[in-house]
Amino acid sequence: VGDQLLAPEWTSYRKRIQYQTCDVTDRLRSGENVLAASLGEGWYAGRLMAVGRNAYGSFPQFLLQLEIELADGRKQYVVTDDSWRGTSDGPIRSSGIYDGEVYDARKEQAGWDAPGFSDSQWSAVKAFDLGPVQLVWQRNEPILVVRELKPVALTEPKPGVYVFDLGQNMVGWCRIQARGLAGQAITIRHAEMVNDDGTLYTANLRGAPQIDRYIPRADGEVTFEPSFTYHGFRYVELTGLAQPPEKSAVLGRVFHSTSPDTGGFECSDPSLNQLMRNIVWTQRGNLMSSPNDCPQRDERFGWMGDIQAFSQTAIFNMDMAAFLTKFAQDIRDDQAGDGRYPDFAPHPGNPNVNFSGVPA
Repeated sequence: VGDQLLAPEWTSYRKRIQYQTCDVTDRLRSGENVLAASLGEGWYAGRLMAVGRNAYGSFPQFLLQLEIELADGRKQYVVTDDSWRGTSDGPIRSSGIYDGEVYDARKEQAGWDAPGFSDSQWSAVKAFDLGPVQLVWQRNEPILVVRELKPVALTEPKPGVYVFDLGQNMVGWCRIQARGLAGQAITIRHAEMVNDDGTLYTANLRGAPQIDRYIPRADGEVTFEPSFTYHGFRYVELTGLAQPPEKSAVLGRVFHSTSPDTGGFECSDPSLNQLMRNIVWTQRGNLMSSPNDCPQRDERFGWMGDIQAFSQTAIFNMDMAAFLTKFAQDIRDDQAGDGRYPDFAPHPGNPNVNFSGVPA
């Protein structure tokens, strides 16, 4: 429900978890209704720079409360508890912020989120107590797709290797529409630059592969976009296709925290105008729940020094009030015991031990 991405977004999960609300009235139908969810590792259980995997927990967790208001004013509730059932054997085989997503369409379970599906082969879930963690409403704007980019060029630097140029360094992911073969992975690689021979330049990504893979269940046309990752890139490489693609086979889906645009700059010098466009695109690409330092390599943390230098420009360009109010709470949540501020927030490690005390 809704169009928000990467919810509940990144906070200091040991202290504070954001919740989102959606009006699902128009989704209801007479008879049986079903609640179902697909979970990713995200920042909670996935791999993070400097701390590795499972910084906050070893597997995804889910909390839901459906509130039903009847005509007579009474309320009913449906909540997640140990009567729910779950499976780890779905089509998303792996998914991480840095690593990308692997989707095997052969593992799809038709109708898994619709009435009439039998979950008898699924296992019981485990219920946990939240403990001291606070549930808070989300005060910052959601992460949404804000625009789409079409390729401006398509090349084939090596046989069977197709490189699409989106004409703009962007942050998000791609929707692909191409022809595949059953069981043969279509590999989607992302990069900000190309080498002199037209192949992808990926050295600056360090330990972030930024690779998505889609495995078709049958020969023919496929459409795919991932769910639980994001990439920083201008160039997209496709391999494993059944036939050469059209330029329209790739569509860049740009998304970020949607702080509203408020300021602009334009002058008679085209170079300065282009510089300003670069600045705004950089800001968009690094607003991903926290003000990140970069959107592509194995870092993507809310480094305090970066936003300290950039905050006034950020406020000129966009209404950052809600975003920075949320981030200020992240900073306070991850102060060291002696009052030192963390080097980045949220801080998935231990600010009493390392990566703290440097800002300002």
